[in-house]
Amino acid sequence: MTTFNIGIIGGGIGGLSLAQNLKKNGIDTNVTVFERDPSPTFRNQGYRVTIHPSGETHLRACLPDALYEKFRANSYRWDSFRMMDKYERLLVDPPAEAILSRSVDRAMLRSILCSGLDNVQYGKEFLAYHETENEVEVRFVDGSTERFDLIIAADGSQSRIRGQKLPEYAELADTGYFDIASKLPWSERTQQLAKELGATAHVEVLTHTGEALVIIPQFYDGVDEDPADGYLYWGYIVACNKFNQMTGGAREGQALKGIAMKLSESYSPLLREMISSTPAEEMTLLHFLTSVKPNAVPTSRVVMMGDAIHSMPPMAGMGANTAIRDANELATRFKAVFDGKMGLFEAIEDYHKVMLDYGFAAVDLSNSNLKKAVVGHPILKRIELFVLRTLHQVAPSVMDNVIAGNLGKEG
Repeated sequence: MTTFNIGIIGGGIGGLSLAQNLKKNGIDTNVTVFERDPSPTFRNQGYRVTIHPSGETHLRACLPDALYEKFRANSYRWDSFRMMDKYERLLVDPPAEAILSRSVDRAMLRSILCSGLDNVQYGKEFLAYHETENEVEVRFVDGSTERFDLIIAADGSQSRIRGQKLPEYAELADTGYFDIASKLPWSERTQQLAKELGATAHVEVLTHTGEALVIIPQFYDGVDEDPADGYLYWGYIVACNKFNQMTGGAREGQALKGIAMKLSESYSPLLREMISSTPAEEMTLLHFLTSVKPNAVPTSRVVMMGDAIHSMPPMAGMGANTAIRDANELATRFKAVFDGKMGLFEAIEDYHKVMLDYGFAAVDLSNSNLKKAVVGHPILKRIELFVLRTLHQVAPSVMDNVIAGNLGKEG
């Protein structure tokens, strides 16, 4: 049997999934997770996470049964995925039985992934590493150092490890689009708005003007959740140059609300109400960036995973799913090393090769979805929307099931 010490840099979804998988499968390694946040509840964990069927399969492989059931109990299954135009005319409306993806609160998922792990160190911000033939020394911002047989880069889209290991890919590419991301707090009227918009799970509003509006109700209906904490998420996607021209680069909530109202002047009254009712302080600006695929990842004692290597816009809901798959793929190979069926560097090289294929297939899908939603000549976009409306009216089952069948595909 081969044993080795692993340092996981980053206590997010990918890094914690890997730690859980290694523990669940009894792989005899010494594993330590280092997270820069001082605690798992230190900051707002962002919006809910979509787990597609493919991602759920890998998550189940990573978690012990009790934690997987807790995930199921605190997530809800989408029962719709709709596309409409700004007048609320349907373009795509798949049957509920075709939708198998689930949604879970990000903080709840992180709590589940932390459960039972006694090897997570908080307040440990990675600074740099030094790799030798026999080990990797990790330096942290607090001045401390640790040594491992190998380290896992699970430190997110702004990965310092990527910047050191793959300096030519240190910077993410600009997609050219912002997302005005917003939360409309849950209330009786919010619930009614969601119902009238048909937003029981996920709605995309497409236009011919180079913008798109995504609406997702975020229900809190799990056994450990308070339904009153739910909200209606909406995100208005707009070109960066157009946004900057209209606002002069202002990023505060009131400016974001003003531009969203301006951009949606011709939208239906319900969509306008949703935007106008959202408090300005619940709005933030996200910049859609994307990773560029390396030709290869050099095989060494530094291993890449998750957003640290294949960051993508959230236009396919694949970021968390792909990170969880990374964790399972990596743990499976570590088990083979532990059982003497593969050499350590052979396993790392094989993982990186496979991961680059499916990881960047997900990146390509996300970028493709973004382009399909917002890119195109206004006249051609009008024709596209007309064709979609016509197909939905004439042969809805064909178009709707094609769209549903593509949800959560990894490429």
